[in-house]
Amino acid sequence: MPKTTDSSAEADYSSLLAAYHESLVNQRSAPVDMRMQEELGGVIQCLLLMERNRQLTSSSNLDSDSVATEQQPTLGDRPGDIASHRPERSPSENRIGRFEIKRTLGVGGNGIVLLAYDPELRRDVALKVPKPEALLNEEFVLRFDREARIAAKLKHPNIVSVLESGAIGPIHYIATDYCNGPSLRTWIRGQKGQVAPQTAASMIRDLADALRHAHECGVLHRDIKPSNILFDASEEGIAVRLADFGLAKSQTDSADMTATGAVIGTPAYMAPEQAAGRLKDVGPHSDIFSIGVVLYELLTGISPFERQTSLGTLEAVRSVDIVSLESDSGVVVPPDLEAICLKCLRKKPTERYSHAAKLANDLKRFLDGESTRPQSRSTPRRIAHRVFACQKSIVSIAVVLGLIVANAVLLQSRSKLRDDLSSMTSERDETLHSLFRNYEALASMERQSGIMGQRSKSMRSIGAAVKLAQTIPDGVDEVERLADDALSSLWLTDLDREQN
Repeated sequence: MPKTTDSSAEADYSSLLAAYHESLVNQRSAPVDMRMQEELGGVIQCLLLMERNRQLTSSSNLDSDSVATEQQPTLGDRPGDIASHRPERSPSENRIGRFEIKRTLGVGGNGIVLLAYDPELRRDVALKVPKPEALLNEEFVLRFDREARIAAKLKHPNIVSVLESGAIGPIHYIATDYCNGPSLRTWIRGQKGQVAPQTAASMIRDLADALRHAHECGVLHRDIKPSNILFDASEEGIAVRLADFGLAKSQTDSADMTATGAVIGTPAYMAPEQAAGRLKDVGPHSDIFSIGVVLYELLTGISPFERQTSLGTLEAVRSVDIVSLESDSGVVVPPDLEAICLKCLRKKPTERYSHAAKLANDLKRFLDGESTRPQSRSTPRRIAHRVFACQKSIVSIAVVLGLIVANAVLLQSRSKLRDDLSSMTSERDETLHSLFRNYEALASMERQSGIMGQRSKSMRSIGAAVKLAQTIPDGVDEVERLADDALSSLWLTDLDREQN
């Protein structure tokens, strides 16, 4: 990997990559500065590959609408309404190793997924490669190779299988099964109303069984969300398949490449322990929480914790309790299925399903028309009764506490009043400390997002955290720790990037 401490050399790297990226967006060729060949190494080869792929796409006689219709199968209102698809061969000169590149399937923060033909297996595959600029980040390349090793352990009909991984020259790649349907995210957006409860339960049952297999193999996904769930059509029918193990962790590994206190995943689908950066507490129950969020979204059409800002979303994940799908979204859901969803979404990990197999079994019983376990059964009336009872208790407690406080104000001495003031100061410090942690978590998430502007956004969040640290006890120690985060942010290559 090229490394330099010279600011002009870094500017040359950034200028070259930015110029080439702009040329691709504007569909024109950009000459590569051959003087940079030795220092940029494999990055230039990746750029040239992207240029060949662009030229292939540009030379097609089909317009964009006909390409989408002919090459991208779609799903109707039901998952079974998937269009047929016949692979087409592409020119053999546009290839990575033996893989013949057809077209781009998607572009993420640090990676590109290509549709490719494997002449050895005689089948289409999805080929994932790092973005050229990501090759400058040695840690990312290590994570990329680690993703392949972890995902290769898994063999399940509802998990996208890794067929092969490796490096061809400077280009690292992961070849996986090609799923010819859209993502669950795309499909949900195309629905005109809520998904039928039986359809939602069937999808989540299959995904829960996939999680069971992953967890039994010692693998935590840590980023379950609709865009990482793909539809795949075959002669056997339509299947939902779990994909993208880029943030996965093998529980058999002695060390995790993620820093302690880092926030990993997608905020709206994180478990509370993930949103708080407590990585040591992340386990199978965290994946179950995430799949519960997906079930909620299927049943109601909305995401339960998503807010206007990432910071607001993280806070909602940690603090907002979902007590009823009907009261929160206005959608009436079968009581047993609602109870299953709510059990997945409990804040305390010990109150969720202890194993994905138990979640899959409860969903199977629901689909078979059987009652779920007694502790999972509930009705809207019982839920309303419990909520009303809790509200009455809270009001009673509030009245009693109010009387006690009033009596204390009249009878307590100045010494007691000073103690109260000290307590209020402590609460204020605690609130400021919590806000400090939120900004620190946001900075970590922005730094790892791979999204345009990540360096400046992370630095702004760190700056806000530093200001707060100056108002809390032991703030000097916190500021010293933030210095490492600031250096990590400054090291980022902050370029324009294409997004999914």
